Amino acid sequence: MKVEELINKLNKLDQNLDVIFYSEDRELLLQGGNARVMDVLSLNESMVRLTRDDFQSATIDRSDEKPSKKYVLLEMTSDI
Repeated sequence: MKVEELINKLNKLDQNLDVIFYSEDRELLLQGGNARVMDVLSLNESMVRLTRDDFQSATIDRSDEKPSKKYVLLEMTSDI
């Protein structure tokens, strides 16, 4: 998703509502199968490389290795 797309979607919503992030990804589910709820810690631009770990899970590499690309990173926490 691009920043412009996110802004357009958010602009269609009530601007005074709280935002709750959640995931139903199998790797993030809580015991009992409940969705994990998260909150935003930070939002910034950073040069990163998208990669996969040994288990083929998508991850980011913040090292200075090339090729890297500028992304908007939204850091989240489940400690809300």
